[in-house]
Amino acid sequence: MSKGIIEIVRDVVESASRNVTIRLDGGGGDVLEMESPHINYLFGNAQYMKDMLDVKSVGAAGFWNPQEPKFPLVHLFTPIVEKHDGADYELRATVSLLIATSSRQDWSNERRMMSSFKMVLEPIYEAFMDALSRDTRVMEPYKGFFPHEKEDNYSYGRYGAYTESGEKVSEPIDAIVIRGLELKIAKENCRNYKR
Repeated sequence: MSKGIIEIVRDVVESASRNVTIRLDGGGGDVLEMESPHINYLFGNAQYMKDMLDVKSVGAAGFWNPQEPKFPLVHLFTPIVEKHDGADYELRATVSLLIATSSRQDWSNERRMMSSFKMVLEPIYEAFMDALSRDTRVMEPYKGFFPHEKEDNYSYGRYGAYTESGEKVSEPIDAIVIRGLELKIAKENCRNYKR
Protein backbone atom coordinates (compact mmCIF):
# COMPACT_ATOMS: atom_id res chain seq x y z
CA MET A 1 0.00 0.00 0.00
CA SER A 2 1.33 3.42 -0.91
CA LYS A 3 1.93 6.13 1.67
CA GLY A 4 -0.61 8.89 2.17
CA ILE A 5 -0.07 12.65 2.29
CA ILE A 6 0.73 12.70 6.04
CA GLU A 7 3.55 10.16 5.67
CA ILE A 8 4.89 11.71 2.45
CA VAL A 9 5.06 15.19 4.01
CA ARG A 10 6.86 13.63 7.02
CA ASP A 11 9.43 12.11 4.66
CA VAL A 12 9.83 15.45 2.85
CA VAL A 13 10.45 17.21 6.20
CA GLU A 14 13.10 14.61 7.10
CA SER A 15 14.77 15.09 3.72
CA ALA A 16 14.67 18.87 4.12
CA SER A 17 16.28 18.64 7.56
CA ARG A 18 19.25 16.75 6.08
CA ASN A 19 19.81 19.48 3.47
CA VAL A 20 19.48 22.75 5.37
CA THR A 21 21.65 24.99 7.49
CA ILE A 22 20.01 27.36 9.94
CA ARG A 23 21.48 29.99 12.23
CA LEU A 24 20.16 30.57 15.72
CA ASP A 25 20.22 33.95 17.44
CA GLY A 26 21.89 33.40 20.81
CA GLY A 27 21.39 37.02 21.88
CA GLY A 28 24.10 39.61 22.31
CA GLY A 29 25.28 39.11 18.74
CA ASP A 30 26.06 35.38 19.19
CA VAL A 31 24.92 33.20 16.28
CA LEU A 32 25.03 29.40 16.30
CA GLU A 33 25.11 27.74 12.88
CA MET A 34 23.44 24.32 12.68
CA GLU A 35 23.78 21.98 9.73
CA SER A 36 21.06 19.34 9.31
CA PRO A 37 19.05 20.34 12.39
CA HIS A 38 16.28 18.11 13.65
CA ILE A 39 12.94 19.54 12.45
CA ASN A 40 9.96 18.38 14.47
CA TYR A 41 6.95 17.25 12.48
CA LEU A 42 3.37 17.29 13.69
CA PHE A 43 0.05 16.86 11.95
CA GLY A 44 -3.43 17.64 13.19
CA ASN A 45 -5.49 20.73 13.87
CA ALA A 46 -4.20 23.86 15.61
CA GLN A 47 -5.45 22.62 18.99
CA TYR A 48 -3.39 19.43 18.65
CA MET A 49 -0.27 21.46 17.84
CA LYS A 50 -0.86 23.65 20.91
CA ASP A 51 -1.42 20.58 23.11
CA MET A 52 1.78 18.89 21.90
CA LEU A 53 3.84 22.06 22.39
CA ASP A 54 2.39 22.41 25.89
CA VAL A 55 3.27 18.77 26.67
CA LYS A 56 6.81 19.35 25.52
CA SER A 57 7.04 22.63 27.42
CA VAL A 58 6.46 20.86 30.72
CA GLY A 59 8.75 17.97 29.79
CA ALA A 60 6.16 15.21 29.98
CA ALA A 61 7.57 11.80 29.05
CA GLY A 62 6.12 9.66 26.34
CA PHE A 63 5.52 11.46 23.05
CA TRP A 64 8.49 13.80 22.93
CA ASN A 65 12.17 12.87 22.88
CA PRO A 66 13.82 15.12 25.49
CA GLN A 67 17.01 15.18 23.38
CA GLU A 68 15.21 16.93 20.53
CA PRO A 69 14.22 20.59 20.81
CA LYS A 70 10.62 21.35 19.84
CA PHE A 71 11.64 24.00 17.31
CA PRO A 72 12.00 24.38 14.43
CA LEU A 73 8.72 22.72 13.63
CA VAL A 74 6.68 21.86 10.55
CA HIS A 75 2.98 21.28 11.22
CA LEU A 76 0.65 19.82 8.58
CA PHE A 77 -2.95 20.86 9.19
CA THR A 78 -5.56 18.12 9.03
CA PRO A 79 -8.06 16.91 8.08
CA ILE A 80 -6.94 16.63 4.47
CA VAL A 81 -9.45 16.01 1.70
CA GLU A 82 -7.92 13.50 -0.73
CA LYS A 83 -9.42 13.50 -4.21
CA HIS A 84 -9.21 10.16 -6.02
CA ASP A 85 -10.42 11.40 -9.37
CA GLY A 86 -7.64 10.92 -11.91
CA ALA A 87 -6.51 7.97 -13.97
CA ASP A 88 -2.90 9.17 -14.14
CA TYR A 89 -2.35 9.71 -10.38
CA GLU A 90 -3.18 8.06 -7.06
CA LEU A 91 -4.70 11.12 -5.39
CA ARG A 92 -4.51 14.87 -5.15
CA ALA A 93 -4.98 17.22 -2.24
CA THR A 94 -4.58 20.84 -1.27
CA VAL A 95 -2.82 21.21 2.07
CA SER A 96 -1.77 23.89 4.56
CA LEU A 97 1.36 23.88 6.71
CA LEU A 98 3.05 26.01 9.31
CA ILE A 99 6.83 26.32 9.62
CA ALA A 100 7.59 27.72 13.08
CA THR A 101 10.50 28.71 15.26
CA SER A 102 10.73 29.99 18.80
CA SER A 103 10.65 33.76 19.18
CA ARG A 104 10.57 36.49 21.81
CA GLN A 105 7.66 38.79 22.48
CA ASP A 106 9.92 41.80 22.96
CA TRP A 107 11.65 41.46 19.57
CA SER A 108 10.98 44.15 16.97
CA ASN A 109 9.79 43.15 13.51
CA GLU A 110 13.27 44.02 12.20
CA ARG A 111 14.86 41.56 14.63
CA ARG A 112 12.23 38.92 13.76
CA MET A 113 12.98 39.39 10.07
CA MET A 114 16.65 38.60 10.61
CA SER A 115 16.66 36.18 13.56
CA SER A 116 13.55 34.15 12.72
CA PHE A 117 12.79 34.54 9.03
CA LYS A 118 16.17 34.99 7.30
CA MET A 119 18.18 32.71 9.60
CA VAL A 120 15.69 29.88 10.29
CA LEU A 121 12.33 29.92 8.54
CA GLU A 122 13.30 30.88 4.98
CA PRO A 123 16.08 28.25 4.77
CA ILE A 124 13.65 25.57 6.00
CA TYR A 125 10.94 26.73 3.59
CA GLU A 126 13.38 26.58 0.66
CA ALA A 127 14.73 23.17 1.73
CA PHE A 128 11.16 21.86 2.12
CA MET A 129 10.12 23.02 -1.35
CA ASP A 130 13.32 21.57 -2.83
CA ALA A 131 12.79 18.21 -1.09
CA LEU A 132 9.18 18.21 -2.29
CA SER A 133 10.31 18.71 -5.90
CA ARG A 134 12.82 15.83 -5.56
CA ASP A 135 10.37 13.32 -4.05
CA THR A 136 9.49 10.80 -6.77
CA ARG A 137 6.05 10.17 -5.29
CA VAL A 138 4.94 13.77 -5.77
CA MET A 139 4.07 14.85 -9.28
CA GLU A 140 5.03 18.37 -10.27
CA PRO A 141 2.20 20.44 -11.67
CA TYR A 142 4.85 22.75 -13.16
CA LYS A 143 8.58 22.17 -13.56
CA GLY A 144 9.94 22.39 -10.03
CA PHE A 145 7.06 24.52 -8.78
CA PHE A 146 4.03 23.79 -6.62
CA PRO A 147 1.28 26.44 -6.55
CA HIS A 148 0.68 27.79 -3.03
CA GLU A 149 0.27 30.91 -0.91
CA LYS A 150 3.04 31.90 1.53
CA GLU A 151 2.52 34.21 4.49
CA ASP A 152 5.31 35.47 6.75
CA ASN A 153 3.48 35.94 10.04
CA TYR A 154 5.21 38.44 12.35
CA SER A 155 2.25 38.87 14.71
CA TYR A 156 2.39 35.39 16.30
CA GLY A 157 5.62 36.30 18.07
CA ARG A 158 4.42 39.64 19.36
CA TYR A 159 0.74 38.94 20.10
CA GLY A 160 0.56 35.14 20.31
CA ALA A 161 -0.78 32.32 18.18
CA TYR A 162 -4.23 30.99 18.98
CA THR A 163 -6.26 27.86 18.25
CA GLU A 164 -9.71 27.97 16.65
CA SER A 165 -11.24 27.97 20.15
CA GLY A 166 -9.15 30.95 21.28
CA GLU A 167 -6.52 29.14 23.37
CA LYS A 168 -3.08 30.72 23.23
CA VAL A 169 0.01 28.69 22.25
CA SER A 170 2.27 28.41 25.28
CA GLU A 171 5.13 30.50 23.90
CA PRO A 172 5.80 33.07 21.18
CA ILE A 173 6.57 31.73 17.72
CA ASP A 174 7.39 33.25 14.38
CA ALA A 175 6.04 31.33 11.42
CA ILE A 176 5.67 30.95 7.71
CA VAL A 177 2.16 29.79 6.85
CA ILE A 178 1.74 27.86 3.60
CA ARG A 179 -1.82 27.59 2.28
CA GLY A 180 -3.29 26.00 -0.81
CA LEU A 181 -0.26 23.79 -1.53
CA GLU A 182 -1.39 21.56 -4.38
CA LEU A 183 -0.01 18.02 -4.22
CA LYS A 184 -0.60 15.21 -6.69
CA ILE A 185 0.65 11.76 -5.68
CA ALA A 186 1.78 9.41 -8.46
CA LYS A 187 0.47 5.87 -8.76
CA GLU A 188 2.92 3.45 -7.17
CA ASN A 189 3.61 1.63 -10.43
CA CYS A 190 3.95 4.85 -12.46
CA ARG A 191 6.37 6.91 -10.37
CA ASN A 192 8.05 9.69 -12.28
CA TYR A 193 11.66 9.26 -11.17
CA LYS A 194 13.29 12.62 -11.05
CA ARG A 195 16.95 13.43 -11.39
